[in-house]
Amino acid sequence: RARGGAIELLSVGPNPADQRTTLRFMLDNERTVAIAVYDISGARVMELADGQQYQRGETTVALDVSSLSSGAYFVSIISNRGEQATQRLIIQH
Repeated sequence: RARGGAIELLSVGPNPADQRTTLRFMLDNERTVAIAVYDISGARVMELADGQQYQRGETTVALDVSSLSSGAYFVSIISNRGEQATQRLIIQH
């Protein structure tokens, strides 16, 4: 789990992932968020949502990671208020 202000990243799983994984997060209040995947050097390799508004409560987002190479990545959720939660994701093909 990773927590940043009103955002709690509950899980990324399966982890390690092959083709798909699921991101579960909780918001204390309604927020506009960006969800992205970064490689180990910090380069953004996938953007899942940018400026999408989510309601308060738990949300599940499916991630298709089949286009990413095997390795270590970070999934990050950042709110329009600067709150951020990040969790490591391993991809093994």
